[in-house]
Amino acid sequence: MTAATLAAGVWLFSATPADSSSVPAIAPELTEPTAPVSLVAPSPDDPDTAFPEDQAGFSAYYRVDDQDSAKPRLNVVNVTSTLLDKPDESNTARSGPGQQKELGANFGIVELPMFAAVGGHPVEPRKITVYYDDRGWVVAYLPKGEPTAAIWRHDTADPGLNQNLLVLAINEVLHAAELTSVTHDGVGYYHWQYPDCNAFLLFSSAASGGESSPVNFVIPPTIADVQASAAVLITSRYSKGGDPVSASVALGGETVVTADATTLLRVEKFVIKRPTDENDDHQTSLHKMSVTVSGDDTAAGVVMLLYDKP
Repeated sequence: MTAATLAAGVWLFSATPADSSSVPAIAPELTEPTAPVSLVAPSPDDPDTAFPEDQAGFSAYYRVDDQDSAKPRLNVVNVTSTLLDKPDESNTARSGPGQQKELGANFGIVELPMFAAVGGHPVEPRKITVYYDDRGWVVAYLPKGEPTAAIWRHDTADPGLNQNLLVLAINEVLHAAELTSVTHDGVGYYHWQYPDCNAFLLFSSAASGGESSPVNFVIPPTIADVQASAAVLITSRYSKGGDPVSASVALGGETVVTADATTLLRVEKFVIKRPTDENDDHQTSLHKMSVTVSGDDTAAGVVMLLYDKP
């Protein structure tokens, strides 16, 4: 059995888009979003929570253990005060003080400027909003409508999801409360606009002076709707003579996101084109993701798929 055949066998039975670019063929890490049970109040008049679900897009959440039922799980005032201060110089996650969006008797909402790349890349910090309350809930989220790939943080040492911006923002709250950090595996994920989406994958690639090796993945017909987005970052600039600098992520030869010397980092939503049969049902589709960069420059990019896994 060849690597490509093995990959096909994986996705046909698991209903998961499979990476067929490596030997042996290994599907990328699958994460399954679920709703945060008991976070949202049963009615608008219930004072137990003020989480703004109508403003939130893709999110990650964590709940602090109830170590002493007689005390609040989080001290909202202390956490807010710390988040609004300038972070320590040793902090590699947050680039500056947070901005208070809302503060109630038992909850806080702060917008945090987070480093979108590791290694001194001169890109604008990405703003991540965090909600936290005295019941121990900590939720980091993108604004409604923002592409899910915006959670990506470029790190050559960790190109996956372990250091994504939502997890790092949650840890900023936990650090402010003097609690232990969590990892990607220790949080839950949920998209407030697409509650039926119960799985997501992230594919990454890097290019140097041209086009990267392709990352091939297959989407089985059992997956109906896919919310897709991509991000690209120019990671170094060596071009000479005033040559224009650009980098892009393409899917099947069609560019889905482009960055240049002005933006360096860009994130976009896009629509995956998939073949259908005479009944307009989706058919098996193979897709090739690649990153291209101009001149002698380097770039990295990701494609993120959020979908309903049957």
